Amino acid sequence: MTTTHTTPYRVSTRELGRQAGSSRRLRVVAPAPAELVVGLVVVPQQPDLELDVLLEAVTEGILARISALVPAAAECARCLASVALQVPVDARELFVYPGADRADEELPVVDVDHVDLEPVVRDAIGLALPLAPLCRPDCGGLCPRCGARLDDDPGHAHDDFDPRWEALTALLADGGAAEAAPDVPPAAPHVLRDIPDAAPDRPTRVPPAAPAAAQPAVVDPSPRSTEE
Repeated sequence: MTTTHTTPYRVSTRELGRQAGSSRRLRVVAPAPAELVVGLVVVPQQPDLELDVLLEAVTEGILARISALVPAAAECARCLASVALQVPVDARELFVYPGADRADEELPVVDVDHVDLEPVVRDAIGLALPLAPLCRPDCGGLCPRCGARLDDDPGHAHDDFDPRWEALTALLADGGAAEAAPDVPPAAPHVLRDIPDAAPDRPTRVPPAAPAAAQPAVVDPSPRSTEE
């Protein structure tokens, strides 16, 4: 006789039979699946999870609906502070009857009037956990220079210093800086102005001379002798 090892996640479907439409609701208390870690979030195995399970008989098999509120421990993705989470989980899975024509070969199978809910719960919790948990939505995070938590010191700041001035700062600290020069008004800036290019040489045109004015004839008013 073969003895099947049972776990809290392995529940019986015997009461449902194979009559489509029958259902059964039960409460399952079990530790969280082992080594359930997603990024910065860890689901401890204690305390136990409380699962609300509804089993429904359908034509193809048993449809399981699972809901739970899963406690988890995490670190804030911005400031690395410890965060306690309560993650709501809802899952649904179809367990097909043995020998049924399955279009999807990855569907789990009803095993001797039992279904194993642990793989379903593990996958559902892993998908529900946040990838970047926050201690609060407006978390200020850490100072990129010294790593201080900015929410603990809202006025936290650093004096900006250019390392290229380090030698001059050391010189001033040693008292070797030269005396400051008297204030001299700055010279007027020299403005370069564009000088137009000289016009190209062109032949000089001389206007023609005006024609000389006609001189009037001079008439001798004295009479001439006829004897001459």
